[in-house]
Amino acid sequence: MKLSPRDEIIVGVVAIVLLVVILAMVLVRPQINELASMQKTLQDEETAVRSAEADLERLKAAKGEALQVQADLVKVGNQVPDGPQLPSLVVEIQDLANEAGIAFVSIEPKSDSIEIPSSREYTVIPIDLRLRGQFFDVVDFLYRLEHLTREVRVSKLDLAKRRAEGGSETDSASGTLTRPEDELSLEITAKVFVMGVMEGTLPSAPSGGGGGTGSAPEGQ
Repeated sequence: MKLSPRDEIIVGVVAIVLLVVILAMVLVRPQINELASMQKTLQDEETAVRSAEADLERLKAAKGEALQVQADLVKVGNQVPDGPQLPSLVVEIQDLANEAGIAFVSIEPKSDSIEIPSSREYTVIPIDLRLRGQFFDVVDFLYRLEHLTREVRVSKLDLAKRRAEGGSETDSASGTLTRPEDELSLEITAKVFVMGVMEGTLPSAPSGGGGGTGSAPEGQ
């Protein structure tokens, strides 16, 4: 059957279209699939990058928190050490007294009154302090004691005028000439804290600037 020129044109066009479709399926479709795969890979990589950036931010935050925790632990360790460290405490209190301009007379740990709470996380050691000085110097000392590096809590405070025992004298702390009747006698019962349960005997505390304390009594 012989086709008419019109039919031949139609058949030719159809053949060309089919050829184009076949070529598209054979050549173009794989490229499209590969492009889609590359786009998905790119999206996955972008997601991984964002996740890594988030992890990095979390690590930076964790590092900052770790440094803060370490600093807090150091601070707590200074405030509540794992031992009585009475000699260093006496030195700190002596320095406070000198800075405030009052005479540090003595310090005495009260081993017979050591407290161990039910949690047994720390030990409380009461200490007695005896000092003397002018009123405003005493106030200055109490303020400095409140901000001491070591945790010290005042539980009892007795303040009284010194009894006159003669003429003027030189204050050993400030080096100034004072009259006994112008000075105050300060007696403090304070508490210091030790991490954990402390057993046995307390070490001897050295004497203060104006007098000695002797050896501390045995602890619980």
